[in-house]
Amino acid sequence: MRYHSLAAHHAPHLDAVGQRLTAQHMVDLVGLLLGTDAEHASLARGRGHAAARLDLMRADVMAALGRNDLCLSEIATRSGLSPRQAQRLFEQAGTTFTEFVLEQRLLQARKLLSDPRARTRKISDIAHSSGFSDLSYFNRAFRKRFAATPSELREA
Repeated sequence: MRYHSLAAHHAPHLDAVGQRLTAQHMVDLVGLLLGTDAEHASLARGRGHAAARLDLMRADVMAALGRNDLCLSEIATRSGLSPRQAQRLFEQAGTTFTEFVLEQRLLQARKLLSDPRARTRKISDIAHSSGFSDLSYFNRAFRKRFAATPSELREA
């Protein structure tokens, strides 16, 4: 039900490929709920069920991005998975939980630094509100990811 709500809310804002994948996930999940033959059930589990769980975990991460105590075990438990199962889903998507969280925090910080309405906010405040507890680490990670310091990006 949570995935259906997430999909219904976000699908209209996706491109055609994203909408098609979301629809396929829903078809796969309905197939699993109603029962299907072994071959299709295996395909649906790998394609629909796993993708739905990963999307739910990503949504949970995005909702809690500003918390600096965000951890995989909490997100996994909320999705009914063990931490190792959750870790595997992220790995199958080509990333790790930590890399995903870092990337989303950096993107959020960049968005805030580029926003003219947030011009008066301190960079340290933006870093903390994006979930970084260590300003030095934030600056290093930001420079590595965007090839500019937060101050340089703001000035540009």
